[in-house]
Amino acid sequence: MFKLDYESKTPLYEQLYMNIKRDIESGAIKPNEKLPSKRTLSKLLKISAVTVESAYEQLKDEGYIYSVEKSGYFAQSISVKPPVTSNPDVFKSECKAEHSQHFLYDLRGEHADIENFPFSVWSKLTRQVLAEQPKKLLQRIHNQGMPELREEIAKYLGKYRGIDAKSDNIIIGAGTEYLLGLLSQLLPKAVFAVENPGYKKLSLVLNANGAKFKNIPLDNDGINMEELRLSGANVVYVTPSHHFPLGNVMPIKRRNELLGFITRKKNGYIIEDDYNSEFRFSGRPIPTLYSTDNSDSVIYFGTFTQSLCPSLRISYMLLPDRLIEKYNRELSFYSSTVPSFEQYTLLKFMKDGYFERHLNRMRTIYKNRRDAFVTSLKQSDIATKITILGNNAGLSLLIKVDGISEKELIERAENNGIGISGLSGHYFNDVSSSDGIVIIGYNSLSVSEIGEVVKILEKAWK
Repeated sequence: MFKLDYESKTPLYEQLYMNIKRDIESGAIKPNEKLPSKRTLSKLLKISAVTVESAYEQLKDEGYIYSVEKSGYFAQSISVKPPVTSNPDVFKSECKAEHSQHFLYDLRGEHADIENFPFSVWSKLTRQVLAEQPKKLLQRIHNQGMPELREEIAKYLGKYRGIDAKSDNIIIGAGTEYLLGLLSQLLPKAVFAVENPGYKKLSLVLNANGAKFKNIPLDNDGINMEELRLSGANVVYVTPSHHFPLGNVMPIKRRNELLGFITRKKNGYIIEDDYNSEFRFSGRPIPTLYSTDNSDSVIYFGTFTQSLCPSLRISYMLLPDRLIEKYNRELSFYSSTVPSFEQYTLLKFMKDGYFERHLNRMRTIYKNRRDAFVTSLKQSDIATKITILGNNAGLSLLIKVDGISEKELIERAENNGIGISGLSGHYFNDVSSSDGIVIIGYNSLSVSEIGEVVKILEKAWK
């Protein structure tokens, strides 16, 4: 039995999720042990079956349990999280093709919806900044970025991502490519491991900074641990909450394996790219690696590129204590690369609650577009030939059409005025996917345009 507080403000499904998660982690629920059916548990706890299902689905998404058809749910076998230890002593970016004017609809990559950017609010705040901070705008700011903005980012991470962040450990930079370049200078002897498939700009940024890196293939749970062990890498770049372009969530067992692996490495670190974690459309947000790390070994990257607009170029990284000390010793001579004007404006945007409201609004808009796109595909004449993947988070869908190669899917779509990209384009070292899967970024489309796009694709792929 699990203890639930029916008077608590915490939703019942979340309480149940936490109870089961705790028991699996502690071993009270053994690996492969069968959990009560949804109907049985709902009767025992006097809650709805929907509440139980929501808790089970969240646990399944995070890799704590698995389901067997017609048999129910079972506890997953997870490795024990590494204990607290004392310290002994590309980057992701948008891997997009160039925009082409001849497409009726360009759906290559995950583009932020600039039509719904809060222009009126942003312009009001810029006027306020100019009126309130005229002298400060002309002064040099802290090399890590404005202390007030770093404090606001730390509060945001604590509230929405469960991260106990120190503002002094945050570095604000003009894009994640710049921050990755800074990190490669901070770790000059490191061998980086990057996910394959993933963001191709990673290799370009690391190579431009003279860093050594290895491309590591993925399996069903994320980065392949056996390949990682053989690579000799000691800094691992991963996207555990939402992999692009595959859309996978790294389960808890693989997360613990990764944390255990890196704690045994001298000067080992994990770079956690939390790209698009704001846009998860069902269940609770996936916990971050940073929030579960006990070894001071996770470097956290965040960006406002997708949540606000690409041109803003404000990203940040949260360094563990041992690395921020090294940064202050060796690289603090760098000036902040984000103008104070943008930093002051973003500070007011976050502090006054506009950022939270904007995220909630965009989450609803993107969810409606995703639902409309999926529904239209399922109602199309080619529905029986289509498999839809990775549709629970992020701003794109993976589409596989039976009997048609990736190249032909792209060519047929382009011949009908729609630009899409193939999954193979996100593999490093010219490794290609043989599954014939394409990526469709739906988030720039209005709901009314989605029906037209699906009709065109239906005609092209029929």
